[in-house]
Amino acid sequence: MNEISPLVSIITLTYNHEKYIEKCISSVSNQTYHNFEHIIIDDGSTDCTVDIINSFYKSENRIKYIRQKNAGLEGIGRNYNKALSLSNGKYIAILEGDDYWHVHKLRMQVEMMEREESVLCYGRAYTINDSDELLDWFPKESVFRDEGISHNMPTGKFLRLYLFKSVIPSPTIMIRLDVLRSIGGFVQPRYMRVVDYPTVLHLSLQGRFSYIDQPIAFYRVHLQQATLGNEIPFDSAGKYAAEFFSSLPEAMKAQLRISESNLIKNIEVRKALNEFHKGRILLLEGKFKLARKYFVKLLRHNIPEMKIRAIMGLLMSLFHYDLEWLARLVGKRCLK
Repeated sequence: MNEISPLVSIITLTYNHEKYIEKCISSVSNQTYHNFEHIIIDDGSTDCTVDIINSFYKSENRIKYIRQKNAGLEGIGRNYNKALSLSNGKYIAILEGDDYWHVHKLRMQVEMMEREESVLCYGRAYTINDSDELLDWFPKESVFRDEGISHNMPTGKFLRLYLFKSVIPSPTIMIRLDVLRSIGGFVQPRYMRVVDYPTVLHLSLQGRFSYIDQPIAFYRVHLQQATLGNEIPFDSAGKYAAEFFSSLPEAMKAQLRISESNLIKNIEVRKALNEFHKGRILLLEGKFKLARKYFVKLLRHNIPEMKIRAIMGLLMSLFHYDLEWLARLVGKRCLK
């Protein structure tokens, strides 16, 4: 394949990622696909992140580095779109400063997107903890029993799943730049602290998706992670899903066969899952008393499965074990 074109523009936002940023940038530099530019925006880090980035910047001419005053999570959409305005590629790839890639990730995605003429490509990712230990991988095979959903064919069918569950690991996302710009760039509603979920919702109305049925990235799960350490209610994703659905043409709503009442119920499920995962991460970090706070919250939801998870979490916190220990006991890598 001719690597002169297409060019890939990689966007990395980072803040106080001194423990992870070297591995992140190295995973880009070591890609087997070489025709890329790497746009890094440091959102005012106060640790040694800047020094580590500079060590790469001085020797890697494919890096564009911007250091700015901290804009916080409220400014994440502006930061992504600032990087987008500097991008020259045919494709945009996303890689947060605490995640990293499989060495063949870019090559696999470029080849697939060129072949399938898709607007977005994604794949599976390993989840890892603060110490780079493998926890699990997602999405699972059972999520995509319907190939039409995984490939968004016909256009919009992906919404039948994605309105209810975020199944795309953000470090696996690659988007065609002209299509992303046609929807106004990355989308961040004022009450959300992420851009990937709302942006993919809009891209679901633009054309075919490509899916790589194997792990191509490593997605880090830790309490300091912006989307987990933040106390913004997790039901914001469910709220935006309901708003997005209500804005769809009636013909699309009929095609999707989704009721607004189901989307409203989904808000509570998402909020409960967020509380469970925060408690689970706190257990991993040995913060047992603080973990109990989230499992007690989880008990308040009128969802039987969540009550079972809450009881398991409370017991583990009292005996100073984590949920991964329980998973290993029953022969699994981790509990969902």
